Amino acid sequence: MRNVANVMNRAKAYGIPDPRKLTLQQCADGAAYCKGHLHQLRLKSRGLRRVHLRDRLIVAEELGDAESMKAVKQIMQREDNSRMWFFINRVTDDPKSGGVVKVERMVNGQLETNTEQDDMVRCIQEETEFRFHLAHSAKITNTTLAEKLGYLSDAHGADALITGQMDVPDDVDDVTALIVDEISQLGMNLMAGNGKEITVAPEDFKLYWKQAREKTNSSMSLVHFGHYKAATTSDRVSAFLAKKITMIARSGCPPKRWGSGLQLMLEKIAGIALINKL
Repeated sequence: MRNVANVMNRAKAYGIPDPRKLTLQQCADGAAYCKGHLHQLRLKSRGLRRVHLRDRLIVAEELGDAESMKAVKQIMQREDNSRMWFFINRVTDDPKSGGVVKVERMVNGQLETNTEQDDMVRCIQEETEFRFHLAHSAKITNTTLAEKLGYLSDAHGADALITGQMDVPDDVDDVTALIVDEISQLGMNLMAGNGKEITVAPEDFKLYWKQAREKTNSSMSLVHFGHYKAATTSDRVSAFLAKKITMIARSGCPPKRWGSGLQLMLEKIAGIALINKL
């Protein structure tokens, strides 16, 4: 619990006069009742939603608000279409395999099955490390350019590359040479200040996030798409977040949480859980 005072204030706001006197069992009973009530409401959610939209439409008609009437009708039409296509896709799409509950791999010619979480995580980690290291087999790693831009090189090589002062070594293949030339051209343009200045306007922020799907899985920081969609309803919050993105893009200094990644392994073929096939 991060802030007890906020919990107390929230409880009082919802009609609990002295929440500190509640026992743990009473809190657990209350939580269980709330979950059960939410489940019952979820069963009726579609009907309640339609009643709410109908009431909003009636209010807009009584006020003669043509813009609100149009907006409510569009919402009703969009939700009906979404539900219709959900069932169409559910019937016509290929069956989904769901979450992976086991990982298989070949060990000395024998099929080994791992169902425990720790064993599955270890197998997946070993496989992903192997895949990441495949980049070391690229042709550029066997050239003198790798010595100038590799893990143990300093910043001089990178500076020479983006300023156009680096000569492409003869042992670099033609395709890689073209990429290096393009990087140099892009770097020189940026250093010269050419091109448009990076600016994310509040209108751009709203346009993007209003079209985003709220149920899309996002980061592990607990900041999800729903937060940003809600932010589009506020001009002040939208302006703040747009300015934040602009500053990050211009400075090249992202938040620390952006450095957290999630490894996700899915079955390419339903029922095949071999680690090299995920």
